[in-house]
Amino acid sequence: MEFYDYWILKTNVNSNVKIKLIEEFGSSENIFKELIGNGKLCFINLNEYDKFVKTYHSLKENFDIDDYNKILNKHDIKILKITDDDYPDKLKNIDTPPFAIFYKGDINLVNYQCISIIGTRNPTPYGEEVCKNISKELSFNGVNIVSGGARGKHVIIVIKVNMICINKEFKGFQKNKLSMYYLERIINYCNLCK
Repeated sequence: MEFYDYWILKTNVNSNVKIKLIEEFGSSENIFKELIGNGKLCFINLNEYDKFVKTYHSLKENFDIDDYNKILNKHDIKILKITDDDYPDKLKNIDTPPFAIFYKGDINLVNYQCISIIGTRNPTPYGEEVCKNISKELSFNGVNIVSGGARGKHVIIVIKVNMICINKEFKGFQKNKLSMYYLERIINYCNLCK
């Protein structure tokens, strides 16, 4: 991943804004040149512009893209931007597609039937059993289970079935030991990460 791509990914603005900027300027580096270099406010308001500027300066001071790429490579996690040919059509066709996805394994799994299971961080024994049974039945019937990977026992229950793990970004896991524990379990059992 290039620094400017991570900058776009990390900036807290709607993905549709990022996509419009990419369509207009062709690359993340060109967006940088136009927004930061030339102060051009194409498709964005002052609040969004301010977020891009603050994120850029914060990353320039506190972030090493080479270290980040080493971590991704260590875990064999790949990245697709919305402009890449292999970016899944199912994701392109939602209202707010992600600017980039992080994945491990077979990216084409998102093109099959999927359902998301969202649970509480502290489920009851009954909730765990229901989640386990529903996950198994769906999996046996060829449905991929999608989990956001948040802390919670539902993650451990569903990682044993056909599961696709989708997360906002990989870096967030590194800050929390419990999240890293779940990520490692997910990486060992899952097919996909975002």
